[in-house]
Amino acid sequence: MPDIAEKIQSILDKNNGYMVLSKLAQQLSKEDKNQLGIKSKISGNILRKKLELFCEERFIFVSKGKTVYIMIPQEPEEIIFGELSTVKSMSPKVLVNKLKLFSKGEIQAIINNLVEAGRAKILLNEKFEPMIFALTAKITREISREYTQEEFKNAFDELDKGTIFVRICNIRRKLNWPREVFDSMLRELRDKEIIQLRLGDEHLMTPDEVKDCFIDENNYLMGTVTWNE
Repeated sequence: MPDIAEKIQSILDKNNGYMVLSKLAQQLSKEDKNQLGIKSKISGNILRKKLELFCEERFIFVSKGKTVYIMIPQEPEEIIFGELSTVKSMSPKVLVNKLKLFSKGEIQAIINNLVEAGRAKILLNEKFEPMIFALTAKITREISREYTQEEFKNAFDELDKGTIFVRICNIRRKLNWPREVFDSMLRELRDKEIIQLRLGDEHLMTPDEVKDCFIDENNYLMGTVTWNE
């Protein structure tokens, strides 16, 4: 029943890719429930069995105590990062209370990984409480495709005006990739020493150009790319 699967996909997309199964049932229409053969009130475990018949392996079901969750297949890191991306900053305590899907130990490990990867940072607020900030955009699930080094290089070559370097904001806009995909490609090419990233001067750029630059793991603003021959 693909129409039901598409509706569930749409609901989950608006809820960071996961939600409590009983809450999902509340958002299904009467027609949807009739097609699934369920009543208005139904337990999470029974709804899970009904959905598994129609949705095959499209979704993942996770039980935490008496609570059953449904989610789009994705790494736990993307779920936590998605929560951070919805607000300017969030305290670890709020994040733990919000994400009952994971243990405190799992959240701690993932936050540390995000910080080490340059995707998040932790700063003290005025009350000396640690606050977590997301630094990059969440990976989109709307389009599934392969993003290649060749595609990146072609964009670089088209923008290269013989000045050796190309502005990162111009490459980003030309490719129009999801932000995290673009940033991941920059990190990969840099780490392989295929390119060099150089600092940008935000005083010489517009706010939008600054936004479309690249923030590295040390929170430096990188403005240009040089391709190593």
